[in-house]
Amino acid sequence: MIPDEIRDGKQIDSQREPDASSKHRQARYPGVIIEVCYSQKGRCVSHLADEYILSTDGSVSAVVALDIDYKGSKKATITVWRPEYATLDGKEELQATATIDALVRTI
Repeated sequence: MIPDEIRDGKQIDSQREPDASSKHRQARYPGVIIEVCYSQKGRCVSHLADEYILSTDGSVSAVVALDIDYKGSKKATITVWRPEYATLDGKEELQATATIDALVRTI
C-alpha cells in the first residue's frame, strides 16, 4: 500500500504488487522494489518508479527493473531508479532518477 491521494482530508492508499521487494521489518515501505518486465510492461516502469519513490517521499530508495525482450533478440535491460533532490526554479524537489540505464546483456 502506497499513498495515492487525499480525499475529504483522509489519505487514500493504492495497492501495488511488485514482483519482489525488500524492507526492514520496522519500515513502512520497502527500501528496494524489483519489477520484471516483458514486452510492453517495460515501457511503464519509469511511471511506476516515479510513483513508488515520490509517493513514499523517498522511503523507497531503489526501483530495479529487469526488462526482458522475449521476441527473439535475447536481450535484457536493467534500469535502477533512485530518489534524488534537484533544484528547480529555486525550489528543491524530489524526483526519481535513473542511475543505471540500459545496461544491456545478451543472454
